[in-house]
Amino acid sequence: MNNLSLFVRNIIELGKIKVTVSVAISGAIGYILAGGHLDFNLLLISISIFILAVGGASLNNVQEVDLDKFMERTKHRPLPDNKMSKRSALIWSVVLLVIGFLLLFICFNYFVFLVGVLTFLCYNAIYTPLKKTTILAVIPGSLSGVLPFIIGWSAAGGSLYSIALLILSAFIFVWQIPHSWLIMLLYENDYSKAGFQIPMRYYKVRQLKIFIYFCIILMVLFTILLYLFGYTTHIWVIYLLLVLGIDIIFHVRFLIWQWDTDVHLRKMFVKVNIYVLLVLIILSIDRLT
Repeated sequence: MNNLSLFVRNIIELGKIKVTVSVAISGAIGYILAGGHLDFNLLLISISIFILAVGGASLNNVQEVDLDKFMERTKHRPLPDNKMSKRSALIWSVVLLVIGFLLLFICFNYFVFLVGVLTFLCYNAIYTPLKKTTILAVIPGSLSGVLPFIIGWSAAGGSLYSIALLILSAFIFVWQIPHSWLIMLLYENDYSKAGFQIPMRYYKVRQLKIFIYFCIILMVLFTILLYLFGYTTHIWVIYLLLVLGIDIIFHVRFLIWQWDTDVHLRKMFVKVNIYVLLVLIILSIDRLT
């Protein structure tokens, strides 16, 4: 029983469950926003994306085990802490990836499967190795954050030529940049010790503040574009999006100029993520009503 409990804990840590659940939710929201309904396929695509994400996250642990040893926040993960062998983790990740790909291929269309493959390539084959060589790794990293949403959208039969898809994808893509860089700012020493390329080596703090704030303003503008292009017409949705947009702009403006402490950074990180979640929930409710 103890061995089983240890195995389950290792798998949860290896699969970065908090992150992979959010990836699955992103895919589910994409499905809802494209289809405007709830059905069994919504559950199926969410499970498929989740399995694929856990497989990719597990493989990421294998790829970065030597770097994770140097970071306080990762050195107690199963591989660097020798709670699981690299071989076992690799086998586990491959099995999950194969199951995830098969589910996408069998249960949905060929394009959905291809986007799943592209997501894996962006995250594990491009983003993961690039993190050690350039801060531009944030681009494929952000793209890998958008693709699960597109998987869900495509699985529901949403048009790839939709303006709404373009705006929503841009919204999620831009969000990924402050999301990633705020984590790096919070754990700057860790990332430096592990040899990752971090933006603080190339830009002054003031420049980073301005850029992150610009990204947040851009995200708010994308929500306004959804209204201008007729994706949502309900007055309560427009009102809530405007209120949330004004709130995030003013609150982050205060926090961003006071981020000399980790407390301000964490508050800003939480604030931005909650804003994105609320926007997507509001849009989902709008589509279902």
